[in-house]
Amino acid sequence: MSDAIHIGIDATNLRIGGGVTHLIEVLTTVDVKKHGIAHVTVWGCVETLDALPARPWLSKISIGSVNKDYLRRVLWQRLYISAAVKKAKCDILYVPGGNYIGGFRPTVTMSRNMLPFQWAELSR
Repeated sequence: MSDAIHIGIDATNLRIGGGVTHLIEVLTTVDVKKHGIAHVTVWGCVETLDALPARPWLSKISIGSVNKDYLRRVLWQRLYISAAVKKAKCDILYVPGGNYIGGFRPTVTMSRNMLPFQWAELSR
């Protein structure tokens, strides 16, 4: 499977609720062989990583104290995630939390919160 890809996932801003549930469901149900996935590496807080399923193709990396506050997470994402993703030899980075300011490309983001796309909420 030489064309198989290595996917990195920045789960640093997923701690409780729908984001964690979404990630659990994706990693539980994905057919890695069918979709050409060689490996998946997830960066996140210990609680989120512990909730994810154990799979032979899945690596979980805790970023420790970075998850304690928003500023540390933003700085880590801006200054360090690109190097971490390159070191892990990922081909693409998926950011299910929707916010990404790092330099690694290609990146896929997902916003599950539609409120920022409504004019009334945006102007508020």
